[in-house]
Amino acid sequence: MKRTAILLIFTILLLSCKKEAPITYKYSEKEDLFACSSVDMELIKEALYAFEDYVTNNHSFREPFTTAKGYANYWSVATTDRMPFINKLDDHTKAIFNALKDEQDLWVNNGNKVTLNYNGEFMSCLIDNVKNEEAKRVMSALVETKTFRSNIFTPALDRNTKQFLVDKSLAAYVALDLFYAKLFQIDFSKPYKAPPPPPENEHEGHNH
Repeated sequence: MKRTAILLIFTILLLSCKKEAPITYKYSEKEDLFACSSVDMELIKEALYAFEDYVTNNHSFREPFTTAKGYANYWSVATTDRMPFINKLDDHTKAIFNALKDEQDLWVNNGNKVTLNYNGEFMSCLIDNVKNEEAKRVMSALVETKTFRSNIFTPALDRNTKQFLVDKSLAAYVALDLFYAKLFQIDFSKPYKAPPPPPENEHEGHNH
């Protein structure tokens, strides 16, 4: 009986250790995003700013390293089947991704890839808060006609990546659908062979 009790306690402790550790929120002092009741917006905020740190540190390529350069150079990854630099992801970003996976209404598995749930409450809330009126119009029309695809929508942004610095709703779309959604393809328990880096974009995003 005593042995059984010890084994039971050991099993409980083992299972407890396997649970994901809670996320430490590093960006709480950063500017808040838009309000949306359907998801954990503190998690979305943390995800966006972690993504911006990732592009700044890994896609600027030359000093001075800026988020504007990072966005501009990441665009060739965002709008193609290229993967982010998986070997450059820190533990914090991976922890955020694991937490985002639990937001089940946020995602749709289309069989061969995972995307944002374009017909979900969060997407509707995100679109309502987009500052770029043309982008908002295109997003709304694509969602309404159930034809939203990232490769259909992103040309409407016309490579104006600087707008992501001020339009945090669009930036959140890029972070979630064009970065974190890609990570569903990766088995982090196995070694990952990094692809060659994308070509450098000399500009920091176009303004129109």
